Amino acid sequence: MACHRPSSGAQRWRPLVILDANGPVGGLVGMIGGLGGFILPIAFGALNDLTGLWSSCFMLLFILVTAALAWMHLAIRETERQGAGPAPAPNHAYDYVAP
Repeated sequence: MACHRPSSGAQRWRPLVILDANGPVGGLVGMIGGLGGFILPIAFGALNDLTGLWSSCFMLLFILVTAALAWMHLAIRETERQGAGPAPAPNHAYDYVAP
């Protein structure tokens, strides 16, 4: 039964924020994590071979994180510009505490 409980903070709050597409979003997050775990070590080795610098993997991670941060910032600004719309109905999935 403990296998079905969300393990991280982001996964725990996902059903509260994304009401209608919780399953597809969880699958997409898992797929991106799996691809990152497969592609990034190959990219780290290729960068080390090309540059000869062991720190080149951190340079690649810095570029990826900076791009993700900029994309998130622009997406939030666009959402704020469009207006938030009506508030979603509260989801009380985590309100129950077993005795």
